Amino acid sequence: MKITQTKAREAIAPTSKRRSYSPELKSQVVAQTQVPGASVADVALAYGINAKIVHRWLRERAGQPPVAPSGFVALSL
Repeated sequence: MKITQTKAREAIAPTSKRRSYSPELKSQVVAQTQVPGASVADVALAYGINAKIVHRWLRERAGQPPVAPSGFVALSL
């Protein structure tokens, strides 16, 4: 008995398993990690994102000015 494939390989489209995140979401997550007492792991878990990804976002933004949490306005004294 010979088993044949029922679906052609061309018909099965490869799907990307990578997720993409909007710049707004990245900024929001990074801002929440800057709050005193917040841990990167807790913030990542709250958003369902791997903590390694959040750490990468923090490294990428290391050269940029700090991101203030939404609703917070930094005032110089």
